[in-house]
Amino acid sequence: SAGMESESFGVMHVCGNLEIEGLWLFKGEDPENMFGKNEDTSWFSWNQLGPDASDPVKAAIADIWAATSTVGGKEIKDTQIFNAPASSPSFDLAAFKASYEPSDAALAKFWETYDKENWSIWRCVYDYADDNEDLAATKEIVTEFMKKSAGMESE
Repeated sequence: SAGMESESFGVMHVCGNLEIEGLWLFKGEDPENMFGKNEDTSWFSWNQLGPDASDPVKAAIADIWAATSTVGGKEIKDTQIFNAPASSPSFDLAAFKASYEPSDAALAKFWETYDKENWSIWRCVYDYADDNEDLAATKEIVTEFMKKSAGMESE
């Protein structure tokens, strides 16, 4: 089945006490398409940031996408990026993905071309972090989430 490669970009961090936090960019107003393709989305709480690029929205996005060592003051233990080529007439997702790096400069370039009319930004937090006891198993939760988001079957 077709996955979400052409309709999304996401960064997921395992941080702090094995909590999982991520930030996703979706084509369209909401991530309903992804929710239909990946039942694991129900394990996360989702909330939309924006659509306007206010200073608080920019700060919340920078906390995830520009993070290199901490997220919300919590040490990052692992990071995975859902990153496959895609584009749209108004916002070139492929160019953003190709140049993505966790930096303020990359985010500034993103905000120059972000199309709030056709894309939406969503933050997710794993609801069962208290059950995570080991880093390898927690990283696997993220890996499987990414695989299912791409439409691949886990092996």
